Amino acid sequence: MKIPLSDNDFLLLLKRYMKDSYMVNYVAFVNHLESIRDYLKTNNLTDNAMKIIQNFPGKLVDLELPELPPVDGTSVAQRIFKDFCNHPQENKTICDIVFCIQKVVHKNRIRVREFLEGFDLMHTGTVTKNQFERSLNNMGVGKYLTQREFELLSARYIDPIDTNRIRWRMFEDEIDRVFTIKHLEKTPLLEVQSPPKYIEEMPRSGSLNWQEAKPEIRDLCEESLHRIQIRIKNRRLHMHPFFKSYDKLNSGHVPCKIANRILVNNGILLSNDELNSLIDRYGNELGFNYTRFLEHADPAEYAIPKLTTSSTIQGNCLAPLTRDGDANGEDEIGNITNEQYIIKLLAKIKRQAITKSISVMDFLQDYDRHREGEISEEDFRRGLDNANVKLLPQEVKMLCKIFRSPKRGCCVLYRDFCRALDEVFVKIETASGDGEITAVPLLHLANLDCFECFLNFEERTLCSQALMKLARQPDEVSYLSSVFKDFDRENCGTIQKNQLMRALTVRDMHHMLSSREFDVIFKCFGMQRGTGLEFNYREFLNILKILHQTGQVQRKY
Repeated sequence: MKIPLSDNDFLLLLKRYMKDSYMVNYVAFVNHLESIRDYLKTNNLTDNAMKIIQNFPGKLVDLELPELPPVDGTSVAQRIFKDFCNHPQENKTICDIVFCIQKVVHKNRIRVREFLEGFDLMHTGTVTKNQFERSLNNMGVGKYLTQREFELLSARYIDPIDTNRIRWRMFEDEIDRVFTIKHLEKTPLLEVQSPPKYIEEMPRSGSLNWQEAKPEIRDLCEESLHRIQIRIKNRRLHMHPFFKSYDKLNSGHVPCKIANRILVNNGILLSNDELNSLIDRYGNELGFNYTRFLEHADPAEYAIPKLTTSSTIQGNCLAPLTRDGDANGEDEIGNITNEQYIIKLLAKIKRQAITKSISVMDFLQDYDRHREGEISEEDFRRGLDNANVKLLPQEVKMLCKIFRSPKRGCCVLYRDFCRALDEVFVKIETASGDGEITAVPLLHLANLDCFECFLNFEERTLCSQALMKLARQPDEVSYLSSVFKDFDRENCGTIQKNQLMRALTVRDMHHMLSSREFDVIFKCFGMQRGTGLEFNYREFLNILKILHQTGQVQRKY
């Protein structure tokens, strides 16, 4: 019956209903319980569920534990000591919630449609609230939302016809604005900034809005920073290693008490008010932001040599081109500097194209309907933007001047531009004794290393040995690319880990690798896609082709 009784209460019951010193008169016990129940019922001391009313005078002990007060929509235990570094924003508006989701989606490159489309089997554009909540949790966004914020989000996208369903397509369109704008083909001249400015300037969660802080706190913080700057400059203190030793996760943050301890150890003594003002300015949910603090408190101008900045060099390079006058008036040094800057600019464009696997010619020749080799300057700028080539406005202007068409002053020779890009990465060799010139293309592989796919020396050695094994059967022999393309339905160039194992198994290549070698290869060619790593099979096939052509293959003996 699971009725909790202490030992003394159980002994009292035994003494009351004991019979012949070894038997219990359970019939009398049950009759007494029924009589008590009838008495309570006749005197209206029980409710319809036959439970004792709440204000019953004889009820001394309540065995039901009280619920904890809800914190941020969840019944959890509150912190005993307040975290002074964290300044959570209370009662967020719906705009703050949407901006927070957009920032998480842009940071992790999440495709919202993939998480919500599976629940909409009838393609009505709506899902239930439970399905909407499950999708947010699968995206990794649900952990940033409280129950109150989820209710506000649901109320924003609720279906007016069926109030139990959520319009997920409307939610997707609003969140995807952080990447691009829908129906952009109707306004081709519109400039899209990805991410928007309000996302770039959005402070980290838990940080205090310093512009709205009290004037006396801001003045006290500036005085404290000035004192710290003088102390660091006079004693030549290098405080970054002290903070770095406590930052095990390399997040750029340490706890507030650790920050105070480091300041005291370096002889920087602050009052409680001064320390609190610094915490209000540099504190957030992760702790004390020591990287931003050192940028303001330790600029180290006394230790930096007076060098010419890159912007000044580029300005000097652009000056002769923008100067009015004859080309004969330019000196030889200016021509050499301009030529070097042009080569660097072309190399910058080619690097972005190779890293992102983009063919610039495909984006530019769409605007050349008559195949004349010339497009307008506006179309040239638009094509570079569509190709996701990041350039400064003055750099694009300089390219337009260099490749200006002699027939039409408003057009650009885009074919010469693409040919110049190819020449940047071509090595010219002249054979001795004759005038023949052979062009040997130099292959440049994109560096896609990230924190999750970093390999140490042992792992790189193991990966190179495993690739030499697989190079015995390149794509020309094993046709791995066809299997990979079957798994890559979105044609994004990446597949999952289990799909890689299935592809190797289909081509009978899985026995060539051990489990450790397989994990190292997946880690080497991993790419951050959404919330996890995926395998870049295009780069993998390219490496196998290079190893096979150069003869770097592990032979069988």
